[in-house]
Amino acid sequence: MKKVEVKVFATLRKHIQGEENQLEVKIEPGDTVADICARLGIPKDEVKMVFANNRKFSLDEQVIDGDSISLFPPVAGG
Repeated sequence: MKKVEVKVFATLRKHIQGEENQLEVKIEPGDTVADICARLGIPKDEVKMVFANNRKFSLDEQVIDGDSISLFPPVAGG
């Protein structure tokens, strides 16, 4: 079984169960970050930044077994 680790931050945490901000997600060959978001019930328009293995990634890029994906919403501050 192929899996990726997904970490969600800030307001995106409301879309996953439990207290943790990370979970393992099963993937199929060809899955993209957008596919993972859909599987988790996270609307694509709520995801502003994506990192995979500590490098900038896009929603349309394919993930592979063992990737570590981080999802961030738009962030504002002063």
